[in-house]
Amino acid sequence: MLSKKSIKACKIIKKIIKQYDKIVLIGHTRPDGDCYGSEFGLYHLIKDNYPSKEVHISGEVCEYVSFLGTPEIVSDEFLKEALVIAVDCGNVDRLADKRISSALYSVKIDHHDDSDEYADMNWIVPAFSSCCEMIAWLAFVNRLNVDKSAGTAIYTGITTDTGDFKHFGVTSDTFLICSYLADCGVDVEEIASYTGARTLDTIKYTGYIYENCKYTKNGVVYIKITKDIVEKYSLSYEKAAAGLNSIGYIEGYPVWFMAIEYPSEIRLRLRSKYEGINEFARNYKGGGHSKAAGASLDSWDDLDRLLSDIDNFAKESKQKHEFSDLKNAVEIKEEFKES
Repeated sequence: MLSKKSIKACKIIKKIIKQYDKIVLIGHTRPDGDCYGSEFGLYHLIKDNYPSKEVHISGEVCEYVSFLGTPEIVSDEFLKEALVIAVDCGNVDRLADKRISSALYSVKIDHHDDSDEYADMNWIVPAFSSCCEMIAWLAFVNRLNVDKSAGTAIYTGITTDTGDFKHFGVTSDTFLICSYLADCGVDVEEIASYTGARTLDTIKYTGYIYENCKYTKNGVVYIKITKDIVEKYSLSYEKAAAGLNSIGYIEGYPVWFMAIEYPSEIRLRLRSKYEGINEFARNYKGGGHSKAAGASLDSWDDLDRLLSDIDNFAKESKQKHEFSDLKNAVEIKEEFKES
């Protein structure tokens, strides 16, 4: 169940929200489903439970889950008189709106491993499956009313960030809180009709990935996506990046990544069955979770160095994993002898 520290944080955040009539919600740049769900879930929670408060979302559009809503442009004057709540963003440089220091007060809610405390009040718990799960518990602990709009946004963020409950961080508490959301009127089938929709171009793009992904000797599978490929299949960069899921969990390849060329940079989406990929990402101006991280390259000329480094990461991680398994087996054997 929820820790005493998190329960206390939930109650403190509720008290803070009640103190301010103007509130601005901010997520990270290039928002994913969890970021967007956290923003809109919290928006609807506040508006439904405190109708007199003026609440705005400042940030970027997430096309993948744009059915949840659209952010706004918030004036400097409004923000300076507001409470700012930042969600799902590890460090201030990644905020879609960096004016958080101008606010009267700020709160941060986040679940990233390498998260900085850049707000006045910070609730950071990497053990949660998603930031949306934290928002759901915020509502539950404080007995806030959760209408269908809030529940839909929160559930969408949980399912997208956990890969439909397949990723690290999913616990019995995750399913418990999702059961609570279902009781609040969330239509699971309706959400799946949005998040699971695939265009013909997307299907063809997936075929391209399967035909062109490459493999290293120590268990890394990767795909390089240039701007030409994104344009060929008429994709948004967000949908192009989502293609990484196509090469996840291939037997014998515990590490996988996509290098995708954006207009101004080459972004890396890194995944691993082993812990530590976020630490690896820091060598390439990135970070994230222990098994899922992001980073970047200055140019395609850096790809060979990355391939060498990540192949070594896969090799060393495998050796550590095998040693750990062997050590555990020996300890169990010794305990059995003693008993």
